[in-house]
Amino acid sequence: MKKFINSTVFILVWAQITFGQENLITNGSFENIDSCYGDPAGLGFDVFQWSGCVGWSCPTYGSSDLWCADPVFGSQSPPLIPSFGYQYPKTGEAMGGIFVFVQHEEYREYIQNELVEPLQNDIYYHFSMYISNSFYDETFSSSTSCMQVYFSEFAIYQPLSYLPVPVTPQIKNSPSNFYTDTLNWILFEGTFKANGGEKYVTIGCFENDTSIPLSIEVTDTTGGDIYFFI
Repeated sequence: MKKFINSTVFILVWAQITFGQENLITNGSFENIDSCYGDPAGLGFDVFQWSGCVGWSCPTYGSSDLWCADPVFGSQSPPLIPSFGYQYPKTGEAMGGIFVFVQHEEYREYIQNELVEPLQNDIYYHFSMYISNSFYDETFSSSTSCMQVYFSEFAIYQPLSYLPVPVTPQIKNSPSNFYTDTLNWILFEGTFKANGGEKYVTIGCFENDTSIPLSIEVTDTTGGDIYFFI
């Protein structure tokens, strides 16, 4: 049997059973929320929990973002998010955002989802989501190919650190496949065989700065940060 993790907006984890497919990602499009926070999240602030975004959390001290329509706090919402970029959500009214690289400081942001049910042993799962490079630093046109996904039995919880999480992701983008498109949503996908019991999926870049593939047209002491809309 082969099970799939696929997505229409953000991520779907779905299982191919005899007559259909079961989505295993909870709230794959970020649409099931109680309220919306309309500013960039601060360090250590879990905007997903604050917003009541079902199934999602920020697993580290990094300040991952949730962008959605009609915020109850602040005023930034898609498509125009000052200092971050211009992008419409792929579907619906919400999208995530993470820094995958920051120039001159080892810093990562992640988003984490609790799956609908644990994965099964020796079953193949397919995962997919969509990414758009915000060109956060437009002057330097920075990009990277580092996008990875890690499935785990227990939730990642790194509340005092924004360093790369020291795990080995099961699904990785090709190092040569750089995300440079700021207009369109680009598909990221992959398949892996589960050990069984995996209940959480964490999304981001798990590489250290010395290993992350980078393309930065011009560098100085101020530029080069890379932010992806999810």
